[in-house]
Order: sequence, then structure tokens, then C-alpha cells
Amino acid sequence: MKTIIVALLLSFVITGCAFLDVKKHDPGLSSGYVDLKMSLNMADCTEPFTIYEAYYQAEWINEYSKFTSDPLVKNTENIIKYLERAHEASDKLNLPACDRWLNLVKINMKILKTDWGTR
Repeated sequence: MKTIIVALLLSFVITGCAFLDVKKHDPGLSSGYVDLKMSLNMADCTEPFTIYEAYYQAEWINEYSKFTSDPLVKNTENIIKYLERAHEASDKLNLPACDRWLNLVKINMKILKTDWGTR
């Protein structure tokens, strides 16, 4: 009798886990995140082309996020917007403004890491 009860309970547990909506690991998002993170580490407001390299990586992540209907598409769009503004500030040699925009990008990157790092 105990074996039947244990088997019944295990079948309920296994069936219950099948209904959880767990997102699968997406190597595209992980790869894009790492590439953008590396580009941001090299971004320097005194050298505008380094910000443009990060911008290119952000565009890639944004397009991929749209393609996969990721819930953080708005976040990736913000990263692009902030990198555009950082690049503009860098071109005008407004280094404090450029640094502030890059800091906003880094905050958004933490949000991506929190969500995408658990997949």
C-alpha cells in the first residue's frame, strides 16, 4: 500500500513540474551579452569609435531579442539609445555626459545579466 501511495505522489510531483513555464537556455542571448559586455569594457569616451563598437553589439542583441520575442526588448532598445547619446557626447568632447550615458548602459546590462544569466 505504501508503494502505491509513494508512486502516486511521485507521479503528481513529476506531472506538476511539467506545467512550469521555465525558459530554456538561449546560447544566442548569452553570446550576445558576453560580446556586448566585452565591448563595453573597452569603451572609452575619449575614443568615439570604441563606443561605436559597443553600439554595433547592442544592435545585434536588440535584433536577436526582437526575433526571439524576449521580454527585455525594451531594455535592449534603451541600451542602444544610451550608447547613441554617449557617442554624440564623446564626439562633442563632453566626457562627463558620455560617462553618465555609459553608466546607464551598465545598469541596463545588470538587468540583462539578472534575467538572461538564469536561463
